Amino acid sequence: MRVVQKKTGGRGCMTLLAVLVLLTASGCATLSAEPLSAIQVETKSEGSLFEVEGALVPSQRLVSALRKAGAGADTEIVILVPPGASTTWLARLTADLRRAGFRKILYARPRHVSVQTSETSISPSR
Repeated sequence: MRVVQKKTGGRGCMTLLAVLVLLTASGCATLSAEPLSAIQVETKSEGSLFEVEGALVPSQRLVSALRKAGAGADTEIVILVPPGASTTWLARLTADLRRAGFRKILYARPRHVSVQTSETSISPSR
């Protein structure tokens, strides 16, 4: 039996190397593009402005700001709503976010710490 080696000119190894490089690079890009697990949004100015990662965003750009911040479908969107927010407004906001593909929408009230002290006067005893 006679074995004949066919010369490929090194293209076989180079092709294999190129495929390995592309697979490795796409794997790294996928890992770095994972969505956030949670993002907090604070309502400002009675629902017409939102604060997303320190930037004030009008309500029409909320979805794009969340996406830009790295939020995905499985990201918990925690919205801090002011006291007295109407249920109609909350329902409309929820519908807009669900339509945009966000599935985990949570509402919370911002907590503010207030400390009250009373001044007591001490009278010197005679």
